[in-house]
Amino acid sequence: MRLFGKKKDTQSKGGVSPEDAIKRLNETAEMLRKRQAFLQHQIDGETEQIKKLLKEKKDPNNRKKAQTVLKKRKLKEKSVDTLERQIMNLETQVLTLQEAVVGVDGYKAQRVFTDAMKKIHEGMYEPQGGGADRVVILCLTGALMMLRSKTWMFRSR
Repeated sequence: MRLFGKKKDTQSKGGVSPEDAIKRLNETAEMLRKRQAFLQHQIDGETEQIKKLLKEKKDPNNRKKAQTVLKKRKLKEKSVDTLERQIMNLETQVLTLQEAVVGVDGYKAQRVFTDAMKKIHEGMYEPQGGGADRVVILCLTGALMMLRSKTWMFRSR
């Protein structure tokens, strides 16, 4: 009997898949870009407001109002800079994940190659009739196969 609800449903050992993580990072970066554009639009509006307040000389409080708006604008500019750094970090993480996925795929391909080569060569070392003659025949067969594959490669170009 559980006191505090059901057991959490977790994914398999790996947690989140790399594809899901990349998708989530891209979505977050897009949300931050939208926020950045919104803040930039507000900064542009406040810049116009400051110019308008400084041009009007009738009201003596305009200078103080302009200073207040300027302080708000500077805070928003800092937020835009922070958002830019966060977006850059997310993009770096996406690239790192993509490189890791490519590296794993390359490793898997090399593993398949190694297994195939082991399968080819395991017949060479088994004690069957013929002994050394069988090894020589297998080596010659392998060399012939390599030559055929190379000539085929040159013909395809």
